[in-house]
Amino acid sequence: LQASRNPTANVATEAAAAAVASEPRILEELHKILAEMSPECRRRSLSNLFSQSQRLILEAFVLGHRRAACQHQVPLATPENIAGESLVVKAKVEPSKRKRKAEIDNELPAGLIANPQSNGCYYSAQVALGSLRLLSRSDRDLPRVKAFHAVLMDIHGKLAGTQGAESDFELQFRSAVEGALLSHDVDARALGLRFYVSLKPTWASRPLRTRPFNFANEADFQMGVSAFQRLEAARGQGRSQVRGPKSLASAAKVSEVEEALAKLRDVYREVMLEAACSPLQVEARLAALTQEQISGQERMMERCRQAHLKREQRCLAKQRRLAAKKAPVSLSRQERAVRRLLQRWKALERSAFHRQEHRKAKSKVRLLMKPECSTVPRQTLKNKT
Repeated sequence: LQASRNPTANVATEAAAAAVASEPRILEELHKILAEMSPECRRRSLSNLFSQSQRLILEAFVLGHRRAACQHQVPLATPENIAGESLVVKAKVEPSKRKRKAEIDNELPAGLIANPQSNGCYYSAQVALGSLRLLSRSDRDLPRVKAFHAVLMDIHGKLAGTQGAESDFELQFRSAVEGALLSHDVDARALGLRFYVSLKPTWASRPLRTRPFNFANEADFQMGVSAFQRLEAARGQGRSQVRGPKSLASAAKVSEVEEALAKLRDVYREVMLEAACSPLQVEARLAALTQEQISGQERMMERCRQAHLKREQRCLAKQRRLAAKKAPVSLSRQERAVRRLLQRWKALERSAFHRQEHRKAKSKVRLLMKPECSTVPRQTLKNKT
């Protein structure tokens, strides 16, 4: 089992396995005695009396014994057994729209999205640049959408390495888009170029998304760039505070994280209301996000507490083991029988190990003597001639 996964353990258990093979009744007697013990006594015997190699061999024997017992207990399928069973024929269920969309998306190259409708399947291109998403318009012509995707990838290449917090991001974004449109000889309106912000806050199950902003509309473009920069700045403050359960060890850290997340929610609310989104939908989304973050924080603190308890339990178990080794051991009758069998097993293991070493030494001697033996007949033949 574990020894088969570890070559070092295989080498360590080779002599023990050879010893058991010479007298297999040792494992049967050990299994019988251990089955009669109480769980606590069995656990103590396995941890204190057995070595690692002996535990692995005994584990393999027990599993093989159980597998053989299960094979004997499986009933055969007879006509009498089958006659009473009711045959249930499952009706074919048509795949849902979401499943059909997933199947089509798997066949498409990366960056293309399918939207199956009753009048056909519409395709669109989308490219991610950090938390910024670039979108094209939907079309049923797949080669045209692939051309749209090439334009978006050109924009992505020109904007790679830029940061949303930079003051000249608007100028860089505009120049990258205009350069890509000029090189591909396409218009922003014909491309249907839009962009939106999608970021996943701490402890949220799904990301926060803004509405799409149109690049061809100057006011919409200014609003989208401003929303992107403000949300990125608010997100960076909250992300820097959380770096795992250890970062929330103190109450001050927890309060700092809560303040950063509250600021992110406030910025998102302002951005969405400025973009003329429905206040009811925005508040419902923020209420769900708040609940997710509270439950996520509780889960992280619970994991931190469980990890601390496990460390304490390991320390206590180690102290108990050390104390048990130092204290005088009083073995029961069954434990003494197990110890006698293990001593017998150990003696057989030593003899098997010596036999293996003797065979290896003899094989080395044969290899060393083989060239000399091959040259002797040639010398004798020369002397005779």
